Amino acid sequence: MYESQDEIPSNKLPPYKTNQLSFSLTIDGYNVVTTKDKHATVIYDVTFTVKSILPVDSQSPSKLTRTKSQAIVFTLSVAKRYSELRDLYKQLSSITHQHSETSDSSQMQTIGATDVKYDFPGKIFFGNTNPETIEKRKTELQHFLDQVTMQLVLENRLEGSGGEIYKRVLKFFEINETHHI
Repeated sequence: MYESQDEIPSNKLPPYKTNQLSFSLTIDGYNVVTTKDKHATVIYDVTFTVKSILPVDSQSPSKLTRTKSQAIVFTLSVAKRYSELRDLYKQLSSITHQHSETSDSSQMQTIGATDVKYDFPGKIFFGNTNPETIEKRKTELQHFLDQVTMQLVLENRLEGSGGEIYKRVLKFFEINETHHI
């Protein structure tokens, strides 16, 4: 498991095809912090995990964590505010909208991107640090991340790691594209 992008091996790619990866995006927890201007804000702990679907050759020189049937390529956690998650939502919605306007309709039906509308919770103006509100928001944000994960898998099956959604998620997690899979 890699805690930072510096630990992600870049010397040689593991022996699997890029379109055979699985992904997970999870909200592991949250913290309520006070900003400089004395406002309380919620910071969510978001984890991005990429796994190889195929068994990995035991002779591979790459640093991989083994699981029963998959190898974890990397796991990275970051702390993000609601506004940063909203920015990701806007960027991914824009990509989906561009694809639906410019791509071949048969390809888009295969991807399912024409039907994608990400569900993202609205802004809360009062009481956003109330524990019940935070738990509800956390559940809603996890639903959004589940939708993003589904699109990552669909895109990866068709485009490998060169897809726009994957690149945006890498950027969101501040992963240098030279380390991408």
